[in-house]
Amino acid sequence: MDGWNVTATGQVDLEAVKSEILALRDELEIAHQRVAAAEQRASAEHGAEIAQLQAAITALREEMMRQREEHLTAMQEAARHNADEVEQLRGAVVAARRHADDVLQQHDLALIEQKRRFDVERRELHDTITELRRRLEVTAEDRRS
Repeated sequence: MDGWNVTATGQVDLEAVKSEILALRDELEIAHQRVAAAEQRASAEHGAEIAQLQAAITALREEMMRQREEHLTAMQEAARHNADEVEQLRGAVVAARRHADDVLQQHDLALIEQKRRFDVERRELHDTITELRRRLEVTAEDRRS
């Protein structure tokens, strides 16, 4: 019982003990307040850290959505560009087919015309050969007679 006033009869001065207990209780209360304040600071620090992490997560989510939108827009633009190219190629194929059909038709007409001329020339040659044979026969008969 260090620091307590003891009377000559060996009794403890209750008022002194009471005031010492009150002082210890005040110190304990101050210690509790310090602990509570430290807990609040720790909680506030963690709360700030949690808030920072939540803000970072939100920012990352927004960035991810922005990049997704950019990629989606780029893919849509590429699809439109490809569709335009496909349409141009289709147009070129249709034009090439029409040109090929025209060339084939011209070729067919040229063949028909050549065949007609060939037939005419063949008939003329045949007629000429026939006429020459007839003359030859006439000349041969004239010589025999």
